[in-house]
Amino acid sequence: MAQREFLVRVRTTVPTDVSTEEWSAVVAAERRRGAELRRDGVIAHIWRVPSDESVENIGVWRAVDRDAVQAAIDSLPARPWMQVEVTLLEEHPLTAVPSER
Repeated sequence: MAQREFLVRVRTTVPTDVSTEEWSAVVAAERRRGAELRRDGVIAHIWRVPSDESVENIGVWRAVDRDAVQAAIDSLPARPWMQVEVTLLEEHPLTAVPSER
């Protein structure tokens, strides 16, 4: 089955009842799992979105379907504190036009 691309927007808000030590452990585990997903080609691109209220990122993820993307998201250690939006992407006709630089 062919891979599809999905726009994944994640906003993570740290609850006030989570200690600094606990959150540091979650962040370390999150980075390890994210690196695995990146090496496996699930996370194709990722960017940080500047925000003072939360940690936000936006990325292009690859998977065979939405369920596979959701399973990858659910495997993230910070998932309980994440608001996630997943949108299927399809190629635009302009991608066939060579860009001039």
